[in-house]
Amino acid sequence: MEKYKNLFSPFKLGPLQLKNRIVFPATATQYGLEGGYVSDKHVKWYESIAKGGVGMIMIEAVGVHARPSGNLQRLKDDSYIPGFKRIVDTIHKEGIPCGVQLVHWLSVSTQYRAEPSTIDLKEIETMTEQYVAAAKRAFSAGVDFVQLHAAHAYSFASFLSPAANRRKDEYGGSIKKRAKALLDTIAAIKKACGDNALINCRINGDDFIAGGLTNYHACETAKLLEEAGVFYLDVSAGGRYEDGEWYSGYSGQRCIPPREYSECCNLYLMENVKKAVNIPVQGVGRMPMPEVAERVLQENRVDVVGICRPIIVDPEWPNKAREGREKEINRCIYCCHCIDTQRHFMPLSCPLWKEGRDGDPLFKFEPVPEGTRMHTTVTYDKLPYAGKGHIYVPHVEHFPARDK
Repeated sequence: MEKYKNLFSPFKLGPLQLKNRIVFPATATQYGLEGGYVSDKHVKWYESIAKGGVGMIMIEAVGVHARPSGNLQRLKDDSYIPGFKRIVDTIHKEGIPCGVQLVHWLSVSTQYRAEPSTIDLKEIETMTEQYVAAAKRAFSAGVDFVQLHAAHAYSFASFLSPAANRRKDEYGGSIKKRAKALLDTIAAIKKACGDNALINCRINGDDFIAGGLTNYHACETAKLLEEAGVFYLDVSAGGRYEDGEWYSGYSGQRCIPPREYSECCNLYLMENVKKAVNIPVQGVGRMPMPEVAERVLQENRVDVVGICRPIIVDPEWPNKAREGREKEINRCIYCCHCIDTQRHFMPLSCPLWKEGRDGDPLFKFEPVPEGTRMHTTVTYDKLPYAGKGHIYVPHVEHFPARDK
């Protein structure tokens, strides 16, 4: 469509041919069966997104180990391959390339959280082995590439973050040393799966915590990943736990910006990374409607756009935009209910799925337990100001009331 000529132009992402520049990013669903096996609901979910007109799909976070996380998908042993292949085949049937986001997290409980500084060399070695084994299973199931999640609060992100990684050995210190675990894993996957095995990384453009990874660190890390053979980069932001668990602090809000944040609020981070490397860069975060995504591409700020929450709400978002039916898009209100469901290990749902997503009762809205919503909503208190009228001061729900 001429109105969105950049958004719907074909794009060559390394060796992959995309029919447009819209990517559905990895989105945890908790739709798995017990133990993290693929369910029929999973398959139907990805079928609807593939038919909705995206250019590429990143299959949701898939654990490479057995640490508990509800019904998160897994590829921790060969028994998971047949179910996972059902998702891959369903996406490929629609002519859409796909990757899978492989994730590893360090031990965590209500009383304790492991960090790079608290684990030994054997655990680092085991982590790499788990990634390699999961990548081999993913490729055997037919995925086009694997993504190593090195953003937010996952293990590689903690290695990259100066705030979390205080090691004194070869895995800590300089930017290159902090990236060693990730770079070694990339090399190990290529050795096991072949030099032509496609690997992508998701990194933070900024941790948004004191002492954390900055945009400068991200740009320098991106250069190292390009040298290591990564074929494109997916740049996110925040999601750290230091100022609030489960995306509840400022870092978490920068990762999944609620409606109080401006459109494309993190895009400058991705734009700077794009300037630092010669491989394609994906941008994400608060691009609610096609005209916003088109403008981002027209200005050459990133190469492809990740459209997540708007497609969760309405899988036909790309088709409706391409066909000039933008007014029919069921528009995301950025209430962040979707992330609240994941905090409770509940199946992904949205309050805009009124009678079921596109009328399908299999995908229906499920509220989180009353009083447990963790994503803050900013309102404003009208307070007297020095005898000169009033001032409107941000007030965050669920925080203690401010003295008047």
